[in-house]
Amino acid sequence: MPGPKILGRKRSLSWPANSRSRARRFGFAILCVGAATALRLGLNPILGNSIPWMFYFPAVLLAAWYGRWSAGLTATGLSLLIVSFLWIAPQFASRSHGPESWISIFGFAACAIFMSALAELWHRAAASQADAQESLELERSFLDSTLASITDGFAVLDPDWRFIYLNEVGVHISRRAREELMGQKAWDLFPQLAGTEFETQLRLSRREAKPVQFEMAFPKIELWLEVRAYPVNESTALYVTDISGRQRAQFELARAQAQLAEHAATLERTVAERTTKLQDTVAELEKFSYTLSHDLRAPLRAMESFSTFVAEDYADKLDARGLDYLNRIRGAARRMDRLINDVLVYTRTSRAELKPEPVDLDQLARDIVSQYSTLKNSAPHIEIQSPLGHVLGNPTMLTQTLSNLLQNAVKFVQAGSTPDIRVWSERHGERVRLFVKDRGIGIPEMAQSKVFGMFQRAHEGTYEGTGIGLAIVKRAVERMNGAVGFQSALGAGSTFWIELPQALRESTRTER
Repeated sequence: MPGPKILGRKRSLSWPANSRSRARRFGFAILCVGAATALRLGLNPILGNSIPWMFYFPAVLLAAWYGRWSAGLTATGLSLLIVSFLWIAPQFASRSHGPESWISIFGFAACAIFMSALAELWHRAAASQADAQESLELERSFLDSTLASITDGFAVLDPDWRFIYLNEVGVHISRRAREELMGQKAWDLFPQLAGTEFETQLRLSRREAKPVQFEMAFPKIELWLEVRAYPVNESTALYVTDISGRQRAQFELARAQAQLAEHAATLERTVAERTTKLQDTVAELEKFSYTLSHDLRAPLRAMESFSTFVAEDYADKLDARGLDYLNRIRGAARRMDRLINDVLVYTRTSRAELKPEPVDLDQLARDIVSQYSTLKNSAPHIEIQSPLGHVLGNPTMLTQTLSNLLQNAVKFVQAGSTPDIRVWSERHGERVRLFVKDRGIGIPEMAQSKVFGMFQRAHEGTYEGTGIGLAIVKRAVERMNGAVGFQSALGAGSTFWIELPQALRESTRTER
C-alpha cells in the first residue's frame, strides 16, 4: 500500500537549493583549484613543466563530488586556464600551442568532464536511492501504524513458518514477548498446536493457495480465537480475532435458555397442578351453587309458605305484634331468596362459557323493556334513541347487564317521582359505548368508589336490593372484553355506560 506523499522533502547537502548554496559550491571549486595550483607551484622546482595536471585531476574530482556537475565544470575551466598559462610552453603567451599541448589540454578536459559526469550520476543515484529509502520507510511506517491500529491480531509467517511480523494485539494474544516470537518457528514456540486443526488449516491454505477460516479453543487459558489465514507467495498472513467474550456470551445465553426451559417446564407442571386444583375448586363451587339453588332455597320457600299459612289460618288468634312478626319472617325469607339468586347469577356470569356474536342493541333494549314488568309500566318514560348499533357480546349476559342498569334507573328515584330514562350509543373508534341516563337520586361521592363491589349499597336501608346488581354488570362486561363506568352526583341522577367491540355487520353510525 503506498504511503502518504510528503511535501517539502529535505534534500542532501551536495545539492544546494538556494543562492547561498550555489556560492558555496563554486567557492569550493575555486578552493580546490587554488589548492592544486599551490601544490603544483610548490613542486615546480622539482617537476618543472612536466606532469602539469598532477593535482588538478583530484581538484576537479573533489569539486564535482561536492558541487556536482556545475562545480566540476567550473574546476575544469579554471584548471585549463591556469595550466595553459603556467606550465604549457610557451608560458604566459596567448599564441597557439603545439599539437602535444592541445592533446594534453583536450585529454585533461575530456577526463575532467567525464569525472564531473560520473560525480553527477553518482549524486543522482545516491539521491534517488535516498528518496526510495525514505519512501520505503514512509510506506513501512504507514503500514505498521495501520496494522497496529486494528483491534485484532495480525502476524506473518515466512516459508519456514517463522514469525517475521506481529502487531501489538497479536503479541498480546500469543501471551509471549515480542523478542521470543520474532524469527522463531511457530511449531517450536507452540508445540501444542502441532498436529491440530491450526496446523492442518494453515498448511492447507498454503498448499492450495486459498484463504481459510476456522475457530480454535484453549480452555486452560479461557481463550477462543477466530483465525483467518491468507497465503501470500510462499508466506502466510494470519488475521486473529479474540472471540472469547462472544463465546462466553453465547455460553451464558445457552445456559440461560436451558434455565428458562427448566423454569418453563416447572411452571408448566405448576400450572397443571394448579389447574387440577382449580378444576376441583370449580367442581366444589358447582356443588355449592347446586346447594344454594336447591338445598338452601327450599327451606326459605318453606318458611315463607308456612308463615303465609299461619297468617291466613290463625289471623284471628294472633294479635298485631304476632302478625307483624310473621310478615317480617316472610320478608326476610324473600330477601334471602333474592340474595341467593343474585349470587347464583354472579357465579354463572363468572363461569359461563362465552361465544361472542353480533348483538342488535336496538332489539335487545326493546325486548327488555317489553318483558320486564317494572320497565314495561314505565315504558312511556324510557327513551331509546335508535340506532344503537351492533356489538360483539353474549346475548344472555348483555340482557342481564342492560336489564340491571334499567331496573336500577327505575328504582332509584325520589318517592312519588316518575322515572325518566334515556338510552343512546356513541362510537369510539372500533368500539361502541352504550349509555343509560336517569334523573334519579344519584350516588353520594363517598360511595362512588365501591358501587361495583359485591354487597355494596349506596343507599343502605332506603331502597331494597342485595348490592350485587352492579357487580354482575361489571363482571359480565369485562368477560365480554368490554369496559364499564358512570358519572353521578347526589340529587342530579346518574349516567352509566358500557363499552364493547363493534360488530362487523354494523352499518355506518353518526359519531357523537
